[in-house]
This record gives sequence, C-alpha cells and structure tokens, in this order.
Amino acid sequence: MKRESLCLSPLTAVFSVLLPVLLGLLLTATSTRAGILQPGETIKESNVHEVADYITPGVRWCVEQGMTMDIVAYKHIPPPAIYSEATEKYSSQVQLKDDNLVHNWVAGKPFPDVDPNDPRAAMKVMYNFERSIYFSESLDLNYMDADTGSLYTDSKGKNHYNVERHFVPEWLRVMRFEGRLVHEPKPLLLPNKDKVFYKAGLYPLIEPFDLKGVGGVSFRYQDQSRHDDTWLFECTSAELAAETEIAAKCFSAANDAAEAIECDNEEDVDGGGD
Repeated sequence: MKRESLCLSPLTAVFSVLLPVLLGLLLTATSTRAGILQPGETIKESNVHEVADYITPGVRWCVEQGMTMDIVAYKHIPPPAIYSEATEKYSSQVQLKDDNLVHNWVAGKPFPDVDPNDPRAAMKVMYNFERSIYFSESLDLNYMDADTGSLYTDSKGKNHYNVERHFVPEWLRVMRFEGRLVHEPKPLLLPNKDKVFYKAGLYPLIEPFDLKGVGGVSFRYQDQSRHDDTWLFECTSAELAAETEIAAKCFSAANDAAEAIECDNEEDVDGGGD
C-alpha cells in the first residue's frame, strides 16, 4: 500500500501512516473470509466500490485520488496468552459509566464482547484499541519514517500524490504506567507523580534538515477527561550545541521508570543549574 497522509505534526504523521496499515489488515481479514477478494488483487479507483463496506470514507477517498491497496492472504494472529489471561481475569469488573470513562480497569482488553447494538459500542471499541495487545509496557521504534504531502485531481482529471516532506525521527518511545503485564513493576509503574496513563516522546528529527533537532513529549493522563499535554522542543542552529544535552535530559523523561526529570532550559544553558 502506498503511504498517504496530509500535512500533520511529526507525531501525528507517524500514526497516520500506521493507521492505514492496520485498516488494511482488517480489510484483508474481513473481505477474504467473505469470498469477495483474493490475495494478489489490487484495489484502485476502478474497483474500490467492491470494498466500500470494509473501509472508511477517508480511505476510499484516498484510493479514488490514486492510492492503491494490495490484498494479501488472511493470517490469524492470536493475542498473547498473558493478555488473554488478564482479559479473562479483569474484564468482568470493568465499567463504562455515565461519564463515558472507564472504571476498574487493571489490564487486558476492557470490553472483550462488544454488542454492535450498544449505543456506546464505538467508545468501547476505542478503549479496546487504546489498551490493545500491541504493547503493554513500552514501545521503542528507531529511525522509522513518514511522508506528508497532498492528494489532488488536476483540471484534466488526473490524480496526483505529491510527497512534500519526509520525516525521520531517531526515536518514537512510549512508556505505559498502567496495564503492565510482563515487566516489574506491574500492573502499575510507581511512583507516578504526574498521574499519567503513558508518556511518549518523538525525538529528535533527523529529517527534514530545516527541522533537525525538533522533538516532542506527550503525556496522556489517568484522568480520561483531561486533555493530553504535549511539549515541543525546537532549537536554532546557534543554540543547537548548547541545548542538545538539555534536550536529551528532557526527552528521557518519557522513559524514566521512576519519575520525570525536571529540567530548566535557561539555568542549564547559563551553567547555573545544580
């Protein structure tokens, strides 16, 4: 599948590339079993109607603008046994209350059986996605890349996909503080003075050159009614050498198993820190 995304922040751009891949896997699993598609087929503008029931309107729009989707054979990927055991042990106590927030979740899938007729089925599916099998402790991706650009149709009806920016961060790192299943401490990582569900960092950018050194740290809180906090680190070429060490200390907060490192940019640059 060709990677498609719009002009987004670096962190969002990475996930915008990963999400179509996950959607493609879901499409393959569903449609192949239904006998509609066969491995080796390619979905493009001329036949996208065949999978209209299995893709989102946004993905269909991308295909209509020139993106293609390669169909591969269905492969069942069972969840890790430890995740299934946690789901069986804890899911019966999980509640989605009137405030639309999850209560009493410990680990595993919060809602293993979602009734499609449930008015809040979509919320439960998204909570399952957030607390999924993909990782329960930490996620570390080194030198992955993402393109951003434009999809459009010109006056002659020809579709275009232009890659305008190519992003390469050195690291994408996520540290979970709840729902931990493998490494001690579990299921909670303590102390957790910031009361976060996870901390994430995307840093530093290697490409594009004009954004080299830029990075960000994001906190998602246990209080699900609280918006995420995200901090962006940027530096000018004159300050780059002096601030590289400061950036490393700040960004390591996302993976600090004990507590976030507090750093004072001004004091460290001036040499006045403790």
